[in-house]
Order: sequence, then C-alpha cells, then structure tokens
Amino acid sequence: MTSFQEFLHRKAEEQGQSSARERRDEWIAAVDRLTRQIEGWLRESDPEGVLDLIPVTFDKAEKGLGPYKIDGLQVGVGELSARVVPVARNVVGSPRIMGDGARLAGRVDITDGIKKYVLRRVLKDGSETWEVLDDHFGAAPFDRDRLESILQDLLA
Repeated sequence: MTSFQEFLHRKAEEQGQSSARERRDEWIAAVDRLTRQIEGWLRESDPEGVLDLIPVTFDKAEKGLGPYKIDGLQVGVGELSARVVPVARNVVGSPRIMGDGARLAGRVDITDGIKKYVLRRVLKDGSETWEVLDDHFGAAPFDRDRLESILQDLLA
C-alpha cells in the first residue's frame, strides 16, 4: 500500500501539475501586468480621480491549467462602468499585428456587459504585447490612446 504522499505525487505527475501551475502563474502575472498598466494610464489621464478603479476577482478553470483565481478591474464613473475581464489563457487564432513567429497566449475583454473589445496577448521573440479587436474584428496595438477611446465608447 502506498502512502498518501506517494499517491499525491503520482497523481500530480499524471496530471502534469507542475507545468500547469507554471502556465497558470505566468498567465496570472501577465494579466496583473496588463491591469497595472491600465490603472497607470488611467491615473495619468485622470489626475483628479474622477474614475473609480476597483479590483475584481474571477474564479476560472481551464483545461491544462486547472482552477484558479485571477484579478480584473472595474472602471467606473458615477453609475456607468466597464470591466476588464480575463477570459482565458488558452486561445486559438493568429495574431493580426505581429506577423510571423507570433502566437496568441491569452484573451482579456473590456466590456460594459453589452459591447466588448477583445484584447489578445501576443508573444513573439520573448516579448509580450497586446492587440485589441473591435466589434468588426479590426486589429490595433493596445495602448493608452486605444484604451481611452474604448472607455469613451463603453462609458458613453
């Protein structure tokens, strides 16, 4: 009869738990970097603090990652709000703006609950960028100007 510790180690190996944990932690860190960047841009754009920036935690579960908690962000002014919602680390498709050798490695939506803008994480040559798709699937690099135009649309 095997010990419980031996049983757990065997199950962890069978499930690929260490690589899943690494991918999950890497994804959580990437979304954290994104939300901190968004908060930084918004604080610069809103020095008077009109916007409410509220962290929101989501419970997720993905094949190959298992269950996890990940933070997003709610951006509001008065009763109007939009959310930055991590959707998934595992996504399909091809990056639109980075070309050959680039691959998708996650999706985050910015939404008011009706309209949404899709942010896709793109990895290429060891660097990370985000591209945004609009309702018509036009792609553009995600930057401060694009964030501001998205929020103007969603909070209108």
